[in-house]
Formats: sequence, C-alpha cells, structure tokens
Amino acid sequence: MRADTKPKGTRGAAYVRISLGEDEDSSETQRTAIKEWAERHGIKIGTWYQDIEGRNSRHKADQREQFQRMLKDIKAGRLDWVVVRSQDRFGVAHQHEFGKFVCEFIDHDCQLWTIKDELLTSTEEAAIFTSTVGNVTSTREQKEKGERSLTGKFKYTARGEWQGGYVPYGYDVVCQDTASKVERWRVVILKMIPLKKIWHRVRIYPDGTQERCDGKHKFPRKQDHERFILAPSIIEERVTTAQEIFKLFASGSWTIRGLAQRLQERKVDPVTGEGWYHTRLKPMLANPVYYVGATVYNKNSHGEFCWRTGGKFVIPPHKKGKATTGRKNAETDWVFPPSTTAIVDKSIWDEVQTRLKSTKPTIKRGIRDSRLWLAGLLVCGQCGQKMTGNGQDGPNYRCTSYTKFGKQNPYGCKLHRVPQHRVEPLVNEYLDAIAPEVKELLATRDNPDLLTPVHAKLATREQELWGVFAAMKKFLDDKGIVVSTEEGELPTVLDTYRHEYAKDQDRLQAELTEKEAELRALLVKLNKLPEGPVLEMQRELIDQTNTEVAEFRQKMVPLNTELDTAYADLEELDKLFEEAKEAAPGDDARRKALTLRKVVERIVLHFEHTERPVIDRRSKGKTVAASVLTKAEFIPVTGQAFTVDNGPVPS
Repeated sequence: MRADTKPKGTRGAAYVRISLGEDEDSSETQRTAIKEWAERHGIKIGTWYQDIEGRNSRHKADQREQFQRMLKDIKAGRLDWVVVRSQDRFGVAHQHEFGKFVCEFIDHDCQLWTIKDELLTSTEEAAIFTSTVGNVTSTREQKEKGERSLTGKFKYTARGEWQGGYVPYGYDVVCQDTASKVERWRVVILKMIPLKKIWHRVRIYPDGTQERCDGKHKFPRKQDHERFILAPSIIEERVTTAQEIFKLFASGSWTIRGLAQRLQERKVDPVTGEGWYHTRLKPMLANPVYYVGATVYNKNSHGEFCWRTGGKFVIPPHKKGKATTGRKNAETDWVFPPSTTAIVDKSIWDEVQTRLKSTKPTIKRGIRDSRLWLAGLLVCGQCGQKMTGNGQDGPNYRCTSYTKFGKQNPYGCKLHRVPQHRVEPLVNEYLDAIAPEVKELLATRDNPDLLTPVHAKLATREQELWGVFAAMKKFLDDKGIVVSTEEGELPTVLDTYRHEYAKDQDRLQAELTEKEAELRALLVKLNKLPEGPVLEMQRELIDQTNTEVAEFRQKMVPLNTELDTAYADLEELDKLFEEAKEAAPGDDARRKALTLRKVVERIVLHFEHTERPVIDRRSKGKTVAASVLTKAEFIPVTGQAFTVDNGPVPS
C-alpha cells in the first residue's frame, strides 16, 4: 500500500497538452479537472505549463516549448510536484523515454501525479508496473491510430481526394462539394518558404472574392460534406511553365541542371522555395500527379508509428530513437486515384521517365588530374557512354565500354583512345566558329535586315527571331496594313507594329476586362444550377469564355517584349561564349571545365577503326589495331548540334 496520498511541498505546477486537431475545449476540460483535484486535496497550483498551440505531438517532447520549460524548472529545483490529468497527457515516445523523464523528476526531488492520485514517480513495484503498462498501451494505441489514418487516406486517395502536403507546382487546391462536384472555393499558394516561416496563400471564391489565409497551420478547413481535390492553377503561367519543363526534358536536348539554370535566368518563381535546383526539379519530373491530375499517395512514407509497405502494416525502422523519414515505397504500394485534370500528356510523361531512368547520378567532386579538364563532357559516339580519363602516357580519354568489358563489350567498341591535345583544338575551333554567329544575331537588334545573311549554325535562334517578326506582320495584315518583309523593310515592320499596338492597347484592355467580368458572372451562375444538361452547357460556355480570356491576355503581351527577351537570351549566350573562349587557353582546369559546361552539354566523339603496321620488332603480328578520331559533335546547352571535322591523324 502506497503511503503517499497527496503531493508533498508547496511549490506545485500543472501540465496541460493538446495535439493538433484535438478539440480546443480539451485544454479547458483538463484545467477544470486539475483544479477540482487540487481543491479536493486542499493544495494550490502555482504554475501552469500549457502546450496548447501547434502540433504538440506526444512523441516529440523535445519540440514542446512549455514541456521543456517545465523540465528546466525541475532541474533548477523550483518545483516540488507536477500534476497531469492522465499519463498520456504527459506525452512520451515509448516507455523507455518515460523512464528517462521519471529519473529527472526523482533526481531533483520532484513528484509526478495524475488526478487519479497515481504517483508516477513512485519506486514501489506496483506503481512501476502500472506506469509501464500505461506507456506500452499508449504506444500500441499510436500504432493502431497510424493504421487507421493510413487506411483512411488510401481510401480517399482512390477517390481522387487531396491528402495534404506540398501543393505541386502548377496546381491549386479546390474545395468541392462532395455530392454536386461544384467548386466552393480554391486556395492558391502565393509563396512558401518554411525555413523562413513564410506561408502566403489566398482563398478565391467563384465570384472573384479573395481573402488571405497566411501562416503555418492556417490552411482553410473544409466541411464534412466537402472534399479537397487538385486542379490546374488559375495562374496560367504556372501550368504553361510546368508543361514546358516536361516537353523540354522529354526532347532530350536539355539536362535537369540546364533546365534549372534556364528557369533561374528567366526569373520564374518556383512558388515553393527560393530557386530552381536539381533537387527540386527532378522530383517534379518524377511526380505522377502531372499525368494523373490528382495526388498519387504512398510514394514515400514519413509516419512515426506505422508504415505500409509490401502490402502490410509494419513498424518503421528507428535510428537514434527516432523513426527514419523519406522511406521510398515500391510502385506496387502506390495508391493511384482516377485520372482527372492532367497537365502533361501520357506520351510525354513516359518519355520523361525513360530519360530519368537512363540518367545516372553524377558524383560531385573536384578534378583529380587538372590536365583532364574535359572529363565528363566527352562521350563515345558508338556506345553513348562517357569517356574515361587517364593520366598515364599523357592525358587521354578512353571508351568506358571497352575499358570495363574489353573486346567483347556489347556495343562492339574498340579502345577509342584519344589524347587530350587532339580534342582541345576542336573545342577552340567550335568556340571560334559559334561565338561570331551569336554576335551576328545580336547585331540584328538595330538592323533586322541583317537576319537574311546569317549562317545556319544558330538556325534555332534565327528562326525564333523570324517567328516574332512574322507574328508582327500577321498582326498588321489582320488590320489591313500591308508591309513587306523583303530586305530593307523589316525595320518598317517593327516600327509600324509598335505604333499600331499602342493604338490598340486600350481597346484590348477594355475587351479583356469585359470578358473577365463575363467569366465571373458565369461562375457565379454555375453554383446556382442543379445537375443536368443545363449545368453541362454552362460549363462548356465557361470553358469557351476562359479560352477567349486567355487569348486576350496573350494579345496584351506586345511582341516586341518577346523580341527583347530573345535578344536578352542571345546577350547571355554571347557572354557565356566569351567566358569559355577566355578560359579555354588558361591553366585553371576547374574554371575551364565550368565555363565550357555553361555552353556545351556534351561532346560526342566519332572514331574509325584501322590497322597500322607494327613498329616494335618484338611483336609477332604485322599490324596493330588503331582508332582514328574523325569528328566531334558538340551538343550545346541551348540551340542545335554543331560538328567539327578532324583530320585523319591516328590516335
């Protein structure tokens, strides 16, 4: 029988905890129960520690501010006892962590009580057994709760409902009536940088009304008869950018790093975070939401107590007392919802996944041999594998397939060895050939007629400029203004377009405003219509009007702005080529490598296999195999490939 029936000492405190999602009244219920217990024993509570805002998870005691303040006061000897409503309100990850905290209480002569007159810091066997069982039961309840939570999320995901987390770029979260599928409102993420505590969002209603909902844990809640789904963002530039990212990567002419640099240079807002990086872009390209149109759940697992893998629930692995996060799940464990509003075509998605799987991760490390500064850029034209750098017998590069598998390699490659001094002149020749072409195109800014004699080495850039001028001429033709695009007339086209566009800008703005008002009125009316043919006709009318609004917005962007953007890209390209030309002859290998990579994605070397007479008289054979470098194909970061032929010198 325990001798202690009530706390000893006058310096008493109470601890209250509620988790995120619990009823806010729970904290008041706990306080009332604790006050009644204190009155029953005729004692007073001097200090209240209350973790009632935020998550306050039971297994994350180190993140509970008031709990940590309480421990600090106990260690300082300021408290004689602490009371909680029940043992689970104290909150620990498991019985061993509870034992650690109990030791802190005992070492500093502080008691831990519950309102059931349970002394949790008692050293009596019965009390120890009771508290241990209580913690084991709590841990089991957490695992069971985790199973129920995951099962529910799997079920709702299969229906196409959004289960929370980061909103994918190009999508908004729509609150939809579960029965009628009518949009009630949507949330657009304006900016999210968690490390800087930035959560900027806006809730938009169909009638155009907006209200801000900024802050952590301030995402608007839905009602029981509503559900969350993902839908293409009403900020159309985001949808267009997402589609462009997938198309460019699928084309095979862009790397992930090159795409990230392109987005950075164009100052495209990533919405989440502060910039575009390889680690942000690659998960985006691998996210099936873009061809499904809804969240695919259970790709990764982060749960603390339960993990669904291999078709069953298991306890997650732990490291240093905490469950490991970011656990990758096999595709067979993913939960796919029905396809809805996809942004990317399935064919493009498949091509992107093929490229991602064929791209091997690069090892970030410095150049081991400063002479081999072309390492990582050179590729064998027969097998497509990168050439291996070798410092013996002078810096040279060899076919990786031959080096690994020998003569019996699956691609039929020979040694294909080429010295560094054979490749460097081809690099310089490429830079000397392309750099002037960029300058020629830049010269056409002041005199567009110079476009006519420009060579075809930068044909993609030339076509881009011609396309803008052609669009300008079409704009004038539609207005009945005939201007020739023959030599000597292009400046006239540019000047006439600027003049006519300025005259039409006010009219276009007025028409755009009128169409936007018409679209808002249609959306308001949509919410009042019952399900049926009339509702479907209304939706078709909304789609048509939305298309017209998009066309007007496109017209509001003057073509000379596109022209300025194209020339700005050329100026940046010119700058990069100048840096590469300046760095190539120098001794700083790292600088040479980095600058060349800004303009060249890879250099494909093509060889011919020959037999030459043996020079060594000790050899039994009369001839020896040799590979001849015939040409180098330069694949630029942007633009089209350019080939430099090499003289027939055996390597």
